[in-house]
Amino acid sequence: MKNFVYIKSLITNNKFSNIEIYLYLAFIGLLLSLGSNVGNLNYDENGIIKEFIKLRSTVPWVILLINTVILAKLFIKNKYFNLNPIILFFLVYVFFQIIGCYLNNLEIFHFHFIVGSLSFISLILIILNTDKDYLSKIIKITLGLILIFVIFFLIQNPSISYGSGWINYYNDKVIILNSNGFSRYFVILYFFCFVQLFATKKNRFVLIILLILIGTIINFYEGRFNIGTILLFSGIIFFKNISIINKITTYFFICIIPILLTVVISILIYSNLENIDTDNKTDNKNEKLNLLEKAQKIPTNRYSPNKEKYFNKSEYLKATAGDLEKFSTGRIGKWEIIVQHKQQNFNQIFGNGPEYDRKILQNVFHSGSDAANSLLYIYLSGGLISVVLILILSFNQLINLHRQIFKNDIIENKYMFFSMLVFVFIAARGLLENGFGAWGMDQILFILFGSIINLNFTKLKN
Repeated sequence: MKNFVYIKSLITNNKFSNIEIYLYLAFIGLLLSLGSNVGNLNYDENGIIKEFIKLRSTVPWVILLINTVILAKLFIKNKYFNLNPIILFFLVYVFFQIIGCYLNNLEIFHFHFIVGSLSFISLILIILNTDKDYLSKIIKITLGLILIFVIFFLIQNPSISYGSGWINYYNDKVIILNSNGFSRYFVILYFFCFVQLFATKKNRFVLIILLILIGTIINFYEGRFNIGTILLFSGIIFFKNISIINKITTYFFICIIPILLTVVISILIYSNLENIDTDNKTDNKNEKLNLLEKAQKIPTNRYSPNKEKYFNKSEYLKATAGDLEKFSTGRIGKWEIIVQHKQQNFNQIFGNGPEYDRKILQNVFHSGSDAANSLLYIYLSGGLISVVLILILSFNQLINLHRQIFKNDIIENKYMFFSMLVFVFIAARGLLENGFGAWGMDQILFILFGSIINLNFTKLKN
């Protein structure tokens, strides 16, 4: 009888509440409905895909409606909302985007990006105003979905290299993903394994192998910012309380080995191509001396801003040496156009609505018509007021992070350590991408992990 009561109690205590089930399903639904991929979908020949796209396009609208009802009940009950600086910024930023939409008579398609942001902000608001900690479980869901997505994509695109790849449905091309955007998922997985390695003495061999594997894949995708991020952030290992030899050895294995493996594997893959000379008659000494030269002859899929294709690494290095415009893949040229763009004073102050960068840059660059900078995107879509607010927010979050890291030894907390790494990565990524400024995965991660950090800071102050 006692055992029966114990089992019944165990089941009851672990039973998911209706609100918890809704929060998880809503979060998964929003991830599957991200508007950044809608424009890349090809569903003319497949009725199932067409219907799926119609359904997923309505998900943010439905979730926002349900969230509004839930928040209204919470407000009536509590008479206040638990907010954080990040949520406050995005609420104001969305308000100015709505003004921009009105000023420019933008289509309902553009309003979808506003609804997407509001649906996720409202979801986080519900979580912040409940008594239970759902954020940690949502992080686990995020990691699980990223892992499934990565595996699914790699199975369909086993040739890992710079460029882009498709997710297919019965030989129909459905979603295209560029290597730089896709490799950010590997950076997040890398951070997860790195935090485990930093914080525990168990399974070190397995974790180092995983870090080498993930690091090698990141190097293959050639995202310069992503590669630089793991090289820089992995230096945190030198703050761990272990011997200096152990620190150097660990850093070598998880950072330098992946780079060397990338070069060696690339040479082996392309060794039979005409543009890489593999003379079997040369001695081992000459082979070693020619390793760098062979690496420079590896083919590349990179393009310059004027649509010129670089056929190998050597050609790319020569063309971009001292040429910031080519090295930045056209980003500097985009930034100059945006800064020089003339607009009405009212628009300059309050914004033009979402996706306005594409209107300015359309058909200008082969490398894309996005602003490639969160600050400039926020300026175009939310105006100068939004820019001032994001700068204030950035300063506030830097102080917040400094206090948590150096005054509370938060680096020993795996949950918070991981949250900080991802948050800083996504924030920094905004320097070279629209990132958290536009409705998409970066914005979701920025708000999610930023809310976790700010919630922890509030608890520490209390």
